[in-house]
Amino acid sequence: MYCRPPKCFAAISLFLLVLLFPYPSFSQVQQPNAGNNPEPIQDAQDVGELSLAELKARRDSVENSGDLSEPLKKSVLRLLDSAIRFREREQQLNRSNEEIARMAQTALERILEIERKLERPMPEKQSIETKASRMEPMELEQQLRKAEADLAGAKLNLNSWKDQLNEQSGRPEQLQQDISRAKQRLTAIENELKIPPPADESPLVIEVRRTALMAEQDMSQAEIKAYEQMLVNHDPLVALITAERDLAAREVARQESLLKNWQARVQSIRELEAREERVAAEQAKELAVDLPPFIQEQFDRNIKLGKMLEEITAEEAKIAIILQQKRDRLQLLDEEVALAQEQVK
Repeated sequence: MYCRPPKCFAAISLFLLVLLFPYPSFSQVQQPNAGNNPEPIQDAQDVGELSLAELKARRDSVENSGDLSEPLKKSVLRLLDSAIRFREREQQLNRSNEEIARMAQTALERILEIERKLERPMPEKQSIETKASRMEPMELEQQLRKAEADLAGAKLNLNSWKDQLNEQSGRPEQLQQDISRAKQRLTAIENELKIPPPADESPLVIEVRRTALMAEQDMSQAEIKAYEQMLVNHDPLVALITAERDLAAREVARQESLLKNWQARVQSIRELEAREERVAAEQAKELAVDLPPFIQEQFDRNIKLGKMLEEITAEEAKIAIILQQKRDRLQLLDEEVALAQEQVK
């Protein structure tokens, strides 16, 4: 079975924009003190280590609380939303790290598997003819539509692998820059965590800000790990993507061959049906020589229509060939333009 592009390449973005709001997180809003100034929890470190589910639950608790002023509630919710985004991003990065590690470990095995597939011969036309000979005309038309859809899907898959391979150009240098940027942000977060909060600031805001900072700290650490893992595994991943692209190109060639064979078979059936219609009309006229003239004229019109159908069917086949040639030429031009753009970068 053909392998679709792995999700990790789309999951990890090299241009992650980390949003840090200058507001805190939240605390025990279920037991606030009078004056909308609830006591902070005893262990801020525990708050910073809240899971995504716990953060969402705390957010619901704050949002539904009637003991907080609106300005305070908005500040706390804003910071909780920030912490939730950081936790979600951390989980995405962790999943990406696992996927990249798995791909790197199995890259050689997958490449060898692809090489074996590439060595297999293309399906022979005779096998298609045998299958087609057992089909009704309507089934042949349906098979042709399916072959067209399969080719379109194969081309989309090939383009996906091409895009991923193009994205690898200059990736090591970019990863180095991203690692440096992420480490700088991590240092900045550590320094922010050491800064004493303003004396007049709400304990709830202080608490939630720390939670958001610690969530971002965890996300930044996962981000650095992801970039470092992509950098270490860059070469085997490029080799794997290249092999997947070659396999996808082979699949496109296979589907093109199948489509042409089905098109030829369907076209022959169409021409045969058109010829049979015309012959049937001619034979009917021969058997109706004694019928009134107006009926003879009707047979003449049927014969004329049968000949027109034959001509249209033959012309349709020629147009289909020309159209495919134009498509092939357009695809070649697109590839040349893409190559030129890559060379200019």
